[in-house]
Amino acid sequence: MNGHGSAAAEKAMNEVASAEMVNLQAGDDDAAVLVLPELTLGDKATDEVIGVPPSPGFGEETMNAHVTDIYGGQERRVAQGLTFLSEGSQGTGTQTSITRKVSIQDGKEVMEASEWERAPTKIKKMGTLMGVFVPCTQNILGIILFVRLSWIVGQAGIGFSLLIVLLCCSTTFLTALSLSAIATNGAIKGGGPYYLISRALGPEFGGSVGLCFYLGTTVAGAMYILGAVETLKLSLWPDLNLVGDCPKGSTSQEASCSGCDRWDYSILGFLILCACTSLVACGVKYVSVVSPLFLLPVLITVVCMWLGFFSSSARSDFATGPNGEEWVTGHWDISQNFGPAWPADEDTQSVEGDEGESSSCDEANFFSLLALFFPSVTGIMAGSNRSGDLKNAQQSIPKGTVAAQLMTSFLYLCTTIFYGCVATRTGLKEDYLLSATVAWPHEVVVRVGIVLSTLGAGLQSLTGAPRLLQAIANDNLIPALKWFQGVGEPRRPLMLTFMICAGCIIPGKIDVVAPIITMFFLLCYSAVNAAVLMQELLREPNWRPRFKFHHASVSLLGLTLCLFIMFSTQWYFALAAILVVGLLYKYVEYRKVAAHWGDGMRGMRYQRARQALLELEKISSVHTKNWRPQAIIFVKTDAEGALAQPNVLDFIGQLKGARGITILSTAIEGDLVHDAQVQMRIESRMRQLRDEHHIKGFTQVVMTRDMETALDSLLQTAGLGGLGPNTAVTLWPDSWRSNIIGAARMKQILTSAYAFNMALILVRGIESWPKPKLALHTHGRSETIDVWWVVHDGGLLLLLSIILRKHRVWHHCPIRVFCVCHKEDDPIQLYDMVKKFLYGMRIEAKVKCVQLIEGEGLSGILPVRAPKTWSDATLKAGIVAQPLGQLQTVSRFDHVGHENMSAPSPRVAARSNRRSVQRSGSFMVQSAGKTASEEVDARMATTMAFNKLMQKYSKDSGVVMTNLPVPRKEESTEDYMRHLEALMDGIKRGLLVAGQRDADVITMFS
Repeated sequence: MNGHGSAAAEKAMNEVASAEMVNLQAGDDDAAVLVLPELTLGDKATDEVIGVPPSPGFGEETMNAHVTDIYGGQERRVAQGLTFLSEGSQGTGTQTSITRKVSIQDGKEVMEASEWERAPTKIKKMGTLMGVFVPCTQNILGIILFVRLSWIVGQAGIGFSLLIVLLCCSTTFLTALSLSAIATNGAIKGGGPYYLISRALGPEFGGSVGLCFYLGTTVAGAMYILGAVETLKLSLWPDLNLVGDCPKGSTSQEASCSGCDRWDYSILGFLILCACTSLVACGVKYVSVVSPLFLLPVLITVVCMWLGFFSSSARSDFATGPNGEEWVTGHWDISQNFGPAWPADEDTQSVEGDEGESSSCDEANFFSLLALFFPSVTGIMAGSNRSGDLKNAQQSIPKGTVAAQLMTSFLYLCTTIFYGCVATRTGLKEDYLLSATVAWPHEVVVRVGIVLSTLGAGLQSLTGAPRLLQAIANDNLIPALKWFQGVGEPRRPLMLTFMICAGCIIPGKIDVVAPIITMFFLLCYSAVNAAVLMQELLREPNWRPRFKFHHASVSLLGLTLCLFIMFSTQWYFALAAILVVGLLYKYVEYRKVAAHWGDGMRGMRYQRARQALLELEKISSVHTKNWRPQAIIFVKTDAEGALAQPNVLDFIGQLKGARGITILSTAIEGDLVHDAQVQMRIESRMRQLRDEHHIKGFTQVVMTRDMETALDSLLQTAGLGGLGPNTAVTLWPDSWRSNIIGAARMKQILTSAYAFNMALILVRGIESWPKPKLALHTHGRSETIDVWWVVHDGGLLLLLSIILRKHRVWHHCPIRVFCVCHKEDDPIQLYDMVKKFLYGMRIEAKVKCVQLIEGEGLSGILPVRAPKTWSDATLKAGIVAQPLGQLQTVSRFDHVGHENMSAPSPRVAARSNRRSVQRSGSFMVQSAGKTASEEVDARMATTMAFNKLMQKYSKDSGVVMTNLPVPRKEESTEDYMRHLEALMDGIKRGLLVAGQRDADVITMFS
């Protein structure tokens, strides 16, 4: 930046430091904007808007403001450490932005303040009363209190009715306690129950349950509106006929069952929906102003009902049925209706469901009435739906929700008793509006109150549902909801909510969908209880709710009650709802949303992993059936983390059939204090490569001043407890003759790992290793996996061949096992024993035999140990466990194992042995009196002979696997590499394998 620019930036910093600050608007992505005076910063004309995204929380927040020079392409810090007031400390928020024009004046950058891009809009936050208590009370006090509760008492009696009410209210009360606990465990953003569930149980549960809860809330709004229409038409305005003509005197049940003037219901419902939607679109503050106008008449209605209950003697003269029977008694008698009066099995009752919809019940019983009544208490989430519009959500949600729940529960319990005490059984069952019949001073008050209660509940549903959908969309869990993202008033989500409600209202009957909606509410309540229960059990350090009335037993009881009501009422709808949530869960899980919310599911995974590690630590040794290669792979990287031999990732991916852990490791030279960024950059790049190749494992990078120390440190420190590596994998060094250091490090890895009792795998030909999507079979002919079984290695060679075949690259490649026997062994007997052994191991493979003449040969460099669990009579002469000697081929018998080929007779085999011994006499080595150079030459000669045999049968195979000669510490790197090169000469892809000492890895037992 030039001198003028620096001076301008300094001046701007001083001016911004004294700039006027404005409050933040609630919302996840709102911008806190500074009102800046005239700034002199630019030298080219452009427009830009300065804004700073606020961080969540309450009280004071420290933020940084930036001014971006678009012309120069540089970002210059104008001011930092500016203190903003958050919405938690004030009741209003302001969302503004200012546009400045940057121009060139006399070679200097000049930024001039221009007019506002948008005028400031103040949003008043709501408190506990209007933000939580009123919405919850309006949603809970619905039409069932006035219309169907009396019918429930007539069927079940006071005793069972109280049990139903207690069961439902206890469920919502316990859920309200859990909701209060989780809502006070940190700052809350918009989204209400979705936000709480997703941050506690993870995005999968939050997205699936939250979306179902949105659908339930939306359709419930349609149900409330239809309930208002039915009450309006049948109670207040019975002569209103827009399209159809309903017979006069028809009751609500008759109207609902016959379907008369259904179009009147649809038209009226649609008109009311349009009016409610228009009000919600104006903003939540207008809804808050109107809400008391709907709630107050409802409370007055309840008071009038109670006054009528206590003055029933004055109303008894007028409360008679059409045939003159008494419906309301002149005195209180709790005993007359205390017991149930279930209808006869042959009778059918048409009962009116949630908020006025009708549903047919073949018989009224305890569980059907429980299903009928429970929707009347589903409203405790109405306040939390507005969490983004509350002044202090952590205080308002617990106080408002619990207070509304306790008050409405008290009203339901008392009203249940009052109904049973003042009415006869006939009046309870037959009087559709018994609440209006007993009301004082007039029944019109109750009829108006019913309409207003349903309209208020529908208005609250239309207010909360769009905010819920917007919160889900903002988290980008479901791509189809991206269009509904935004901040402020959720007008786009409101459009979808309006269309769903209209689709439910137009048919005029939604009783088929209503039970699933109830299940969605119960699933949401179950998720809230499960979230708190999980946090209580995990005891995370961050679990510190301000609400103290919570316990694991409380949440467990609430969860149990939710599940009990779901499956005891309508289990098939419960299964349908769970299926919908499960499909959404798997979809969000498949999307692999990168949400780092510290949710309880991750905490549970940590606890499970911790417990499993502690259990593994108690196991002294791994059983043969549980053994699997847990590999640490040594790779070479550059300073940016790129692999020198990237095909090793393909090889690692093809071993995933073992289901073991994989540690991708490298050692680098350097000073960790000064070069820590290099170490972190390399490890980050290795993690990225691991994820790109879908490798299930970990990465580890060690930086030390000495490379040899780093390699040994990786072997000793990799893994954790019982998940430590048991197999070391290293790669054949490139151009080892010109780069002997790489070969020496490979030898060091093998020597140290073998001393650490690890299995060893040396990969040759990694540059030609097949890609994961390449299947090694063309035109019906597949490449083979050839196992040259020279010494007993615990079965690791066979196990690796099985693991490779689990991958689609090698799935069609047949396994061929080349067994090695001594001159005194009967090759035919060995063939039969190996075939029997492979059959017992459930391994499909073709068997070929190669015979050895006793001597020294490879005995100096091949590991030798006696069989452990395989030392039975069938194999004691089979797999070589003795010093290996001179190689000889059995000219005819080495074809044994091919299909349609029979084994030769013992006489023919013996004759072939003699001829082969004569031909291979030049490779015979005497052990007595040899010098060191003669011994090396003998080993080299034997190695070359063995290599010629492998080239004869396995030159074109997919991969050749044989035993790895373990290096001796005193052996030079050059000698060791020459022997390995002679052993694998002409083999395009090979695995040299050495098993752990005294550890078998396959077994024939189940």
